[in-house]
Amino acid sequence: MLELYSWGTIWPDDQDRLISFDPSCHSLITYMRLANIEHGLRTTTDPSISATGELPLLRDGNDLAESGYDHAVQYLKLQGFDLDHELTPRQKAESHAFITMIREHLVDVLA
Repeated sequence: MLELYSWGTIWPDDQDRLISFDPSCHSLITYMRLANIEHGLRTTTDPSISATGELPLLRDGNDLAESGYDHAVQYLKLQGFDLDHELTPRQKAESHAFITMIREHLVDVLA
């Protein structure tokens, strides 16, 4: 079974709505829910559990660990959990452009 290690929320009373304060962790949690991927979710305050010191961390048994949103999603797609599989090449390009814009311009708002 897959295990996802994520930063938690900064509001303990908001656990039901906002699972993680970190956009990458929250995005991966959402991706996995949309893809109906059975997984365990563990919140942590220790990014050193990842070889790169980065969360989210996706662990598939003891052998494989992928850290960071992009690497984790790439792994999930290789396992057959590709939410973009029905998109046309143009739609995939537009999606990539929107994601890039969000990362480069809107994530700074959270900092």
